[in-house]
Amino acid sequence: MVYNRSIWLNGIPMPDFLIVTGCSHDITGSIEHDIGDIPGYKGINIRSTKKNPRSIIIDFKYRDSGFLTYEKKEEISNWIHSNDLKECKLEYGWIPGSHYLVVPTGNTGLTDNVKIKNFSLEFLLVNPCRIENEEEVKTGNFTYIGTESTYPTLELDVTRACNKVKIEFKNRITSGFIELNTSFNQSEKIVIDCKKKSIKVNGKDSMPILSIDSDFPTVEKGFNKFNLIVGDVTFKIKYFNLYR
Repeated sequence: MVYNRSIWLNGIPMPDFLIVTGCSHDITGSIEHDIGDIPGYKGINIRSTKKNPRSIIIDFKYRDSGFLTYEKKEEISNWIHSNDLKECKLEYGWIPGSHYLVVPTGNTGLTDNVKIKNFSLEFLLVNPCRIENEEEVKTGNFTYIGTESTYPTLELDVTRACNKVKIEFKNRITSGFIELNTSFNQSEKIVIDCKKKSIKVNGKDSMPILSIDSDFPTVEKGFNKFNLIVGDVTFKIKYFNLYR
């Protein structure tokens, strides 16, 4: 089956001397958030799932007869590398309004052989919810620029002995508080992992100190408010921006 010339990478159409002749999807791999660096073309690391990434393979042929010129090879290469082999949006013209988040592997197998007029491109699928590599650290109220809900980690340092710590939170989606009840000593460190729903004091599991009416906060798009209501602690809110 031959498709119309209608594939885009980050809004850039494929070169007009190419024709798409086939498209296949691997449905056995993973597109989970467990991402890591995978060696790509010319030593450039690409971001994808660490194990068994799911892929899309698109087959092309050349419209023109004769050899594929150096200039046309460069045009294909520039199209593939338009986002430096990082995550990019892959769109099909025959499926309007839909797209995939992918990373090109960069390996095309282009050839000058006059009898070979086709090649394939492989794209590794990544989860449409993309996590930024750089962690954000806040000490109070802040505006979250991600587009998807994410879970923060709260790190608290006890500045003076106290028997209770209570932090209120509020955003456009949720509001509530998290309360810890026990005897805290000066210089103790408390870590609240809201994704794993765990609490550690000085590295030791301490879930029993959580009050039964507490909630684990999420960070939502827009303004997020965190206020210390009770306790002698300083605290940090750590999270990664999450996008779709």
